[in-house]
Amino acid sequence: MESLDWTEINAGNQQHLQKAYNTNKAAFKAQHWVIDPTTGTYNVEKIKRERPKKIMVSEWDKYIEFWNDPRKIARAAQNRQNRAKSTMQTSTTQEYPSLIDT
Repeated sequence: MESLDWTEINAGNQQHLQKAYNTNKAAFKAQHWVIDPTTGTYNVEKIKRERPKKIMVSEWDKYIEFWNDPRKIARAAQNRQNRAKSTMQTSTTQEYPSLIDT
């Protein structure tokens, strides 16, 4: 019985964990870092007040400081535009031929 290549297993594990982290990070940001529809900008004071109870104030302030960086805001806006431009390629569904002779 041959052993598996542990470097491939480790790489697969790292890839899986990175995807889980990115998915959770994006969902967390989408839930809390929301553009105010009345102004079209981020209301930082409102976001500070709506801190999740499980996160300490000092940690929440670090998140806000990170998200409020003008370079990150500009990059997020560019990414949002790019996602809006891209179209999803889909194929039409086809019915399977009937296996029963009628």
